[in-house]
Amino acid sequence: MPPASSSTGHANDAMDGERLSNESILSGEWSSNEDILNEYGYDPASMKRRAEKSMARVRELYDEGKPLFTREMIEDTQRQIDEIKSGEPPSMTTLSVIGMDGKRHENLWATIVHDNEVSAETDLLVAYTSDVPVMSFHHIQSLTEPTSDEPEHWPNRLTPITVNSCSRSNPYSEEAKDITAAQVAAGWDSCIEDFSRTETWRMLQAIFNGASAAPRLDIDKIVGFGLGNLTVGSMPHEDPWERTSGMQHALLVSLADLLEKQAGRPVRRIVQEPIYLDTCKEALRARGVEIAEPETGFLLVDERTLVITVSCNVPVRQIVADLARPAGMIWNRVEPEERRFSRGSVIDEDGELIEPYTTDEASSRVRDLVKGYTEHQLPEEDDEWFNDVAVYIRQEMEELV
Repeated sequence: MPPASSSTGHANDAMDGERLSNESILSGEWSSNEDILNEYGYDPASMKRRAEKSMARVRELYDEGKPLFTREMIEDTQRQIDEIKSGEPPSMTTLSVIGMDGKRHENLWATIVHDNEVSAETDLLVAYTSDVPVMSFHHIQSLTEPTSDEPEHWPNRLTPITVNSCSRSNPYSEEAKDITAAQVAAGWDSCIEDFSRTETWRMLQAIFNGASAAPRLDIDKIVGFGLGNLTVGSMPHEDPWERTSGMQHALLVSLADLLEKQAGRPVRRIVQEPIYLDTCKEALRARGVEIAEPETGFLLVDERTLVITVSCNVPVRQIVADLARPAGMIWNRVEPEERRFSRGSVIDEDGELIEPYTTDEASSRVRDLVKGYTEHQLPEEDDEWFNDVAVYIRQEMEELV
């Protein structure tokens, strides 16, 4: 193994077997998970016991009120990612990430070579390399319950944030290769115009459009998470849902314009989305939208923020619940009771366990958070773009309006 990065020196009190705690190792150059276990001399039964002990400890810490996510975790992990990106990516190195217990835990990171992968676009076998370090966020359900991965393949659940590898290629590059930034801007203009005629916009105006609403709500920025690829999502399509990204971005800028006009002061528009292309960024910046890269959007959320996210591939709601108490949120409606699944209750046709939870699953803390907010369910007429989404306004702020 090559020399570890400078971050390794911070590691301490790590659990036995943590070299396999990072999911990134599972998709490396080995042919199977069993090969990985054999390579490092670990016994699956022992690893499973460690995993079960780890899951129980996470639940204990969570019930004690320990935060799942902290600003320090995000900042520290991003610092280590920046170190890797500053030079030639190593074939393998060991980072250390902060766990729920406040201790540092080893995070093995590797450049991964994928051979004979089937391309989703051409159905042909291709080879590519994943050498970009990225932050992965894990919700409480995946840390405390058995998932589609066997427990022995993820023995340490104490790290809600880990560093994994991804490819440099953008999944939308081929589809968007002939689309210009001017076309994206024009397509987005059309989405904004169409959005202005929706029932959702009429409801949002009714919620926010009081003579003194914006100043009293004191919203100084809107931060959108995972609103999708604007280049592809703003183009004309026969199916309305194909324009979901364009319509969600239209909501963000339309609401920012409304709040800005009422408050008589600027309202920042900020988005965080890893799959933006240059054409997306150009169109966004032309409308005064800031792009938070890479995970800095979470660090911007505070009590004067309106958060927007719809069915994100990251547990935004659980992250926000630990970091702040925003002025408002527009996100998937929070169910009043936790969804429970017994092991094996959700299986595929081969009898394998399917991960039953969504990537932005709610939690007990998310439910506790929204108890202090007034909920406004968005109309069903616009479900193609805002399926099961609600607006949450912090109650003490709403009482002032």
